[in-house]
Amino acid sequence: MTLFVIADPIVRMVKQGTLKVTELTVRDVNEDSVKLSLFGSQADGIINGSTIKVKNASTNEFRGEVSLAIPRWGSVEIVQ
Repeated sequence: MTLFVIADPIVRMVKQGTLKVTELTVRDVNEDSVKLSLFGSQADGIINGSTIKVKNASTNEFRGEVSLAIPRWGSVEIVQ
């Protein structure tokens, strides 16, 4: 699935500062947008305006908001 980053990444540390979580707002070719959470170094090099390809993403729902996450067996690649 190819997604377009449409907002600046938000980086926060969780688990007492031992795990970096980066939240991105992304959209697909149909203009639908969703939050994408990346862990550790998965988000390295991704900025607002990047085009990324994700594989094996999973969906989560938290407080009524649907988001995507890339589990350990998934991958994210910068296309542009």
